[in-house]
Amino acid sequence: MSDYGDDFAEDVVDDNDDEPTTTTTAALTPSAEPAGVDPAAPGVSSAALAKLEAEIASLQSKNKKLEAKGKEKDKRVKALEMELEKHSTGEDLGTLLYDTSEKLVEEGQKNVKLSQKFETTKQKLADSKSEVAQFRELLLSGINGGVSDVENYTHVSLSDLLRLRLQEADNKASEAAAQVKSAPSMNSTLPKQLVTASEADNDDEAAADIGGIQKLEAELEEVKKHNGKLNKQCDNMKAKLEQAFEALERFQNVQSKVVQLSERSRFEKELRARAEGGLRISNKKVEALSDHIEKLMLHLKHEATSKARAFEEKAKANKEVELLRARNSAILKKNNGRERVISELKEGAKILEDQLRLMDEKYMELRTKLDWTRLQSEKTVKKSQDEARSLRTKFALMQGSFSGGTLLDAVEVGPDGGLMEQPSMSSTRGKSKGKKGRGGGGMSQSQSGML
Repeated sequence: MSDYGDDFAEDVVDDNDDEPTTTTTAALTPSAEPAGVDPAAPGVSSAALAKLEAEIASLQSKNKKLEAKGKEKDKRVKALEMELEKHSTGEDLGTLLYDTSEKLVEEGQKNVKLSQKFETTKQKLADSKSEVAQFRELLLSGINGGVSDVENYTHVSLSDLLRLRLQEADNKASEAAAQVKSAPSMNSTLPKQLVTASEADNDDEAAADIGGIQKLEAELEEVKKHNGKLNKQCDNMKAKLEQAFEALERFQNVQSKVVQLSERSRFEKELRARAEGGLRISNKKVEALSDHIEKLMLHLKHEATSKARAFEEKAKANKEVELLRARNSAILKKNNGRERVISELKEGAKILEDQLRLMDEKYMELRTKLDWTRLQSEKTVKKSQDEARSLRTKFALMQGSFSGGTLLDAVEVGPDGGLMEQPSMSSTRGKSKGKKGRGGGGMSQSQSGML
């Protein structure tokens, strides 16, 4: 708890440290451009520039610190959650939860304050950036009669712009002095009275300018004194505010401690009542558990006997499994032999099928050849029969007209190729019968050969 209190005190101190920056900037704004003073004067502009740069750097550093503190607070919240998970099974869980809840509430308040502080610093940073931009535009407006596009000169630093503005002012002053020096040569042609009158007027104007400058310097000193007084008053008010914050913090700490003590006492009473009720319930649970343990012991005895029986049955089953495995291995060997025989038979059947297929092909070839030869022989026989029939008819007609009806069978062919008739009818008939018998036998032989 002391660590969190120290962190809260540091945050309060940081809040108080941020307030003087606003007062200093507020004090600078009226004194930066007093009435009748050039904004590019070296005494005022350089100081304002330096203060603005310092404020920007301080705001950026504070912003980084705030981000780092926010990360540290997140880590602390995670650490508290881890501690809560670790101590969730402890006896003093109620007090731990209460303390962690208080810590979380405090961390939430600190996070809210940090967020508010972060927003204020962001606003201050934006204001300082806008002031720097305005100052940059003011410097650029006085260089070479003003600059139309300011964004083209964003890469130029403020010190360089201020130096250029001062050079511009020096150049203008030197030109004015040169014009004043060249003025008497122009007035030499005038009368002496007019020259003296103009010189008197110039002296009066110079005296008036000197008096105005002195007045402006006096006003500037008064404004500076007034700013110093305001700064002192701000410092005093800041110290008083710090004391008031410290007193308020102490009062809040005491008040929170009183509330914590009252709540802790009430919470302890509730915990005691809960513990007594839990004790009664736990005693009842112990009795019920003892009865349940006795029942479990009986059940374990029965389980042990059943387990022994199961082991015996398992041994018998293992023996049967071994026998079955041996039988299975023998059957597998037989099956393997049968499969080999079947594979050999299949191979032989395939060979026989191939041979039969070849024999069928050869048979079909022979059959087609025989059919073709039979058809050709039938055609030749038919043709020869037709030719013989026609020859017989022709010869019969010829012989009938010359020899009185001698048949072709009764005519013989001589050695010289001529035809010879038989001497008598009986001999011719016998010869014709013999020839017919021979001719029929020849035909039968030829037909049998064809078949």
